Amino acid sequence: MEDMGKDQAKYLKTGINENIFEECKWIELNEDEKYWLQRELQIQKQKVDQNENELKKIVNETKALTKEFLNVIEETETLLKKYAKIECKNMTTDLRNARLQILAAATKYEP
Repeated sequence: MEDMGKDQAKYLKTGINENIFEECKWIELNEDEKYWLQRELQIQKQKVDQNENELKKIVNETKALTKEFLNVIEETETLLKKYAKIECKNMTTDLRNARLQILAAATKYEP
């Protein structure tokens, strides 16, 4: 409150202590106060608009990242299925070779 004028600080402290804030009555304001208040309202509206735009941007970026993440998951799932098929074929081949070796040992086949 040191930055404010003494009158403003006094009014603010009194208003906080007694809770007497009411809507601004434009009639009671002089031209400088009206201009200052209008300027503050414009600044606050600009800040709100900027924040809303930033929020929309963040939401869009989050949606894009989520979509990309889901695509990577689908690609990973596809690759894992392909790997499983190849591994299944390899295991089948290994099993077939093991059976042939057992059969050869049982019959004592020598090439």
